[in-house]
Amino acid sequence: MDGGFDPNHANFRDEDGNSRFTYFATAEVNSLGTGVNVSKYASPDPSVSGLSLQNFTTDDSQQTHGTHTLGIMAGSYRGDCKFATYDPVTGNDIALGDNPFYGVAYNSSLYASSGASFDALIAMAVENMMEDRWYHDFRPMVVNLSLGGNQGPHDGTGPLSQYLDMIAEEDRVIFCVSAGNEGNIPLSYHQTFTEDNNTFATLIRPYVYLNVRYGIVEIYSDTADDFEVQVILYNKARKKVARVFPLTTKDGSAQYLCSSEDYRQGENDIVDATFANAYDGYVGVGGMIDEESGRFYAGIDYYVTNTDNNPADETTTEAQYTLGFRVIGKAGQRIDCFCDGTFTALDRYGYESYTDNGETVPFVDGSFNGTISDIATGKNIIAVGAYNTKDYAGGLGGVELGYDGAYPENYVTDYSSFGTLVDGRNMPHVVAPGCLIVSSISTPYFNNAANGLREEVTCAKTTEFGRDSYWYPMMGTSMASPLVAGAIALWLEANPNLSVYEARDILMQTAVNDEYTAALPDPVQAGAGKFNAYAGLKEVLRRLYDTGVQGVIGDADPRVVFTPVGVRRFSVLLPSAQSLNAALYNLHGVKVLAAHAQGNETTIDASHLTPGIYLLRVNDGKAQKIVIK
Repeated sequence: MDGGFDPNHANFRDEDGNSRFTYFATAEVNSLGTGVNVSKYASPDPSVSGLSLQNFTTDDSQQTHGTHTLGIMAGSYRGDCKFATYDPVTGNDIALGDNPFYGVAYNSSLYASSGASFDALIAMAVENMMEDRWYHDFRPMVVNLSLGGNQGPHDGTGPLSQYLDMIAEEDRVIFCVSAGNEGNIPLSYHQTFTEDNNTFATLIRPYVYLNVRYGIVEIYSDTADDFEVQVILYNKARKKVARVFPLTTKDGSAQYLCSSEDYRQGENDIVDATFANAYDGYVGVGGMIDEESGRFYAGIDYYVTNTDNNPADETTTEAQYTLGFRVIGKAGQRIDCFCDGTFTALDRYGYESYTDNGETVPFVDGSFNGTISDIATGKNIIAVGAYNTKDYAGGLGGVELGYDGAYPENYVTDYSSFGTLVDGRNMPHVVAPGCLIVSSISTPYFNNAANGLREEVTCAKTTEFGRDSYWYPMMGTSMASPLVAGAIALWLEANPNLSVYEARDILMQTAVNDEYTAALPDPVQAGAGKFNAYAGLKEVLRRLYDTGVQGVIGDADPRVVFTPVGVRRFSVLLPSAQSLNAALYNLHGVKVLAAHAQGNETTIDASHLTPGIYLLRVNDGKAQKIVIK
């Protein structure tokens, strides 16, 4: 599911020029906004006819994202082309020969859907692909989603996350989701309150346009317990709060503070002179219990531009006022704040605190930990971050295309998003090559003069199959995720019954950690390490042919203490052990879960497993049957 597709690109044809698409569809909201129009151009359903994929151009000539990501995942063109290579020592080289820029699972059947990347259309695209998959005997499938955003609870309870989790478990689909590209922007903040520290404040800093603050901040409790929120107008010159606008509505509605009557929408909205002196626009705040997560949350909605009385020079104190918010909670309560990251971030501007009625309120900076995309927090998906393999490529015009050392080789890409979730899970699961990657681009995108591309700055071109096709470098976790998805497609060729849980366990166990992942300020950003497709494939085959369970089933080891500690969570204790390796297998002998610990005790989280009988094996001892309800 993506946008900017060129399905007739050479990368998506077989050697005879035939399309490799088993399914291709577009989805768009109708002109009245009352429904969605789905058009199928390729489908295994024999009743679908009338739409020609051959005559289809593109869903959007202003982007090429889908053509690039699908090319990484499964691009197949390896025939003649003109291509450029670049080496920092020897320079650029133009050659004629076999295309070196092909994808991972290049013999796979392709399913794709284009459309706007909001939750309902993503879910609809997945649903339609699942329905058409039945016509091909429900063959193994891996789906790449190089999309997402920072709004949502970031705990896997968002509607789309829950939907993908359900499809992954019921229909045995493996979803790879890009982590996001905001890992170097302080968009989040997390704090667990104590009796002595139950409040904090932060300021909203623009980072796109210095005179515009536009976006949403969502603030979540870890439970249904509410908290207080105050939007504050902070006077930077006087280091005092000039205006406090508190959260008063907790029923899902919002109240707005406005600079003029032009922005008032409801009878409870307030026009305020102090606010109008600093900004033109509005800021609103409201709260409610989120039905999906059961957590109380508040939302701050803002769109303001600096007035002449409040210059937007953020490097001096001339910008007298700035916008922020304060949270007041209860001891033991965890608060998670997420800025949507479109135009603003969270920053204390170097200020330590301010005083409110004799109380000292500490200012805090935003955090990079928490920038993970919301849909990458599902429990049955694989979240993928990025690391750098190079930051340059060669252009057909004899030029270097790249970033002049800004993204040095082997380092985890600084913008790769990550986060520790409220339930303790760390995302992403792995990082994979994402900077920078040469892949196919849409020819309609290339031909659109508004996009400013020329042949000289592309990396390869072929005129095969009666049309021009081009390749071009791009970067992001959007490029890393389809690389992992393509490799998992190859793993599925080796073991068609591989589940997302097995695939995830394998890629995390075989991931590589090195001096570059060890040097990260926050190791969560690298997940389990760098993705190793080949080591993972060998592990898939090893587990397929050597489960290590047969012949060891017998009486339970009396030393192993297996104790429920929550809903489908269990403590495993082996008193005499120095370290512990516990694994659960299904009755087919396939490992579905593993836990490791230094010491004699670990915890197994089986919340994603289907209820039934499993085999528990601890430190290569005898396997014993257990029941998970």
